[in-house]
Amino acid sequence: MKFYHSLTAGILALSMLGSPAVIHAFAEETVQPVNLDSSLCELLLKENSWALDPDSDGIISEEEARDCRYLYLNLDDFTELTWLKSFPNLVTLGLRNGTITDFSVLKEIPKLSNLEFDTVPLTDISFIKDLHLETCRLREMNQISLEQRVAVLNWNDYEIQQGFSKDVGIMPLGLLDDYSVEMTVDDASIANFVSSYHSGERNEIYGVSAGETNYHIYADEQEIISGKITVSELEFASPALAENPAEQIAILNSEYYANRTAVLIDGTLYGIKGSHVTAVQEHVKNYDHVDLKNDTGSYISGDIVLLEDGTLLVNDKEIAPSQKFIQAENGCVIDENYLIYAVYPKGEDFILKQLSGDFKAFPYKTNHYYITQNGELMYYDLEYVSGILQLTCTDTGIRNPISGYDNMFVDENHIFWVCKTYPSLKVTKSGENAVEAGRYTIKSGGAVYGYLAEDGTVHQAVTDTEYELADKEQEQSDFAKMGGFYIHEYTTREENPLLEQDAGVRWFLTYDNILTLSFCDKQYAISDGLQAVCAEYDEELQKGYAYFLRTDGSLWQYCLETEEVQQITEPSGTPEFLKGDASGDGIFNIQDVIRFQKWLKHDGTTLSNWKACDLNDDQILNIYDWVLMKRLLLNN
Repeated sequence: MKFYHSLTAGILALSMLGSPAVIHAFAEETVQPVNLDSSLCELLLKENSWALDPDSDGIISEEEARDCRYLYLNLDDFTELTWLKSFPNLVTLGLRNGTITDFSVLKEIPKLSNLEFDTVPLTDISFIKDLHLETCRLREMNQISLEQRVAVLNWNDYEIQQGFSKDVGIMPLGLLDDYSVEMTVDDASIANFVSSYHSGERNEIYGVSAGETNYHIYADEQEIISGKITVSELEFASPALAENPAEQIAILNSEYYANRTAVLIDGTLYGIKGSHVTAVQEHVKNYDHVDLKNDTGSYISGDIVLLEDGTLLVNDKEIAPSQKFIQAENGCVIDENYLIYAVYPKGEDFILKQLSGDFKAFPYKTNHYYITQNGELMYYDLEYVSGILQLTCTDTGIRNPISGYDNMFVDENHIFWVCKTYPSLKVTKSGENAVEAGRYTIKSGGAVYGYLAEDGTVHQAVTDTEYELADKEQEQSDFAKMGGFYIHEYTTREENPLLEQDAGVRWFLTYDNILTLSFCDKQYAISDGLQAVCAEYDEELQKGYAYFLRTDGSLWQYCLETEEVQQITEPSGTPEFLKGDASGDGIFNIQDVIRFQKWLKHDGTTLSNWKACDLNDDQILNIYDWVLMKRLLLNN
């Protein structure tokens, strides 16, 4: 498939002629100082100029005071704090020393979330209970007892739906930093920690099965808090699957065809941008993505697409049209003569730099390495020096590697090797009787990078320290997969009815292939889930969307605002569409004709599905399709 396809700046000149008094009057109109005593402002700027005076003009303006998020104060310089009301959006406040004991003004700072006292002569902290803080830390303040700290903590009983998770424990965090704190859950078959590494104060707890259990928090082995966790049965949607599931499914990084994420389904590449999913290429054999510095030092992203006929595209532009390629991987491409080339940026475009003429394979889970036809493991490095692309290609001395992970390898003789690549290549023999290289969960907890030996033990790279491999039961979690996506646009919205918490989409996949999605207080679950793909924000619609795949290879969309769910593609890789529906809203009207016309003019307009606009089915979008689209509209 191929795609063929004034802003006038006004300048207002202001001439200010006259005495310095006129200029001073203009300054007063444009910069309005905050209504605080000048000596107080001087004290504040002494330690907080970075937060209060970002333009370095020596003035704390009303706007700068309103935008201030962080303050750190030595209370030796202050006698009272009522002036803090001039900083209504303050989020983090650090206070140390001094003689002040009245902090009632803190109740009038609505967004205050993080508070730290350091050597402050407080004896009563009961006011903290009403501040709704996320963190509160007391440094060098042993006069505050454990009982006083516990008295200002907030905690709850919790209800969790099976297959979902919730943060469980106390708020604010940090008040118990001086104690050894532990959290336990009575029945892990009902509710359990998401991570094996959990804090004593607050943890993400996963609903394993329906029932009730209790959690407990201990400080220096003394129980200080307990609460109930109730897990309800999982409710989920279960739409029918397709009879012919997809065979090829991949989730990919993309910055040309998509905002961040593309999906490859049976040779069709879909780019995801906001609320739109577009079939951007068909007959795709391989896909890869690179982010590299060009000859001017700028990072350039490239979406590498290898078509089934051997055509190579980088950011939709054909590279080396006289050659045919058979593989794209690790930022490299292999041609039909087994020559290996690195795909590298030059200016805003991409070029090919030949590395070798005897390519055999890439080692598993590694970059900057390849294996020659003779079994030699080669390391290569490419970089621009004074604008000239220079190649370093070095034989590591490792032969016929049977396993690779990052810079670690196991060769045909079961020798374990570690390669150090900075400032230059250094290869070290670090073990024997190795089976594979990788990252391993160990019985004592945690994970190590190294190799698995023939006797089943794990050895850490370089030090060769031996560990016992974790049991399969120990590695088993209460869910098959989990992950999350962050949508930063929600945190920048001035009016956000959805969000008073982090803009995170959390997902889990159960062992029964039920995929769960949660965002704030919204939850959705569906059967036959395969993987959550990404989360996107549509600026035009002011809505967020989560995308996921089911086991038949169909791609689905979940709206975070409205909770609407729709299937985007069929498992065959053919998107569901209505002829002429350029916007993808399920309706064909004059707006679609206008949208397609704008797209043909390269004005940045996007198409929801290119095939909907290919009216003559010739795999090319051009003016002829637009004429047919208008004719179709008239006939309707």
